[in-house]
Amino acid sequence: MVNSWATLFVAILVPVTAALYWSRANRQATWVSMIAGTGTWLAYIIIRGGNLSDVSDSIFYQAATYGGFASLVSYVGVTVILKVEKNTIFPAKDLRKAPRNVTKWHEEMSSSLKDSAEAEDQSREEIVHHEI
Repeated sequence: MVNSWATLFVAILVPVTAALYWSRANRQATWVSMIAGTGTWLAYIIIRGGNLSDVSDSIFYQAATYGGFASLVSYVGVTVILKVEKNTIFPAKDLRKAPRNVTKWHEEMSSSLKDSAEAEDQSREEIVHHEI
């Protein structure tokens, strides 16, 4: 029987923890980590267990350990190789920049809506004058 926690452990624990707590977290390392952890976990189960219906729990635990380790090593390795300096998973981590960005977006949207409302009013006036 496959333990449901094992798939979460080998595929998700390292990328999510790194994204939350490491300033150099990035998308490429996340994908590589998830693939390496899951691939190692499955490969270990298939190689050691042979027939999947006869695999013991101890093999699942060992596979989860190797998969988690592969996930961690691949995550750190890809991050170091790419030399990422900022967190690209949560790019707006610096909240001091957010209000300026939100204000600018709000101003752009307000002016756009105002322009479209004025254009709509103008077209209504043209229709009314045309009908009279």
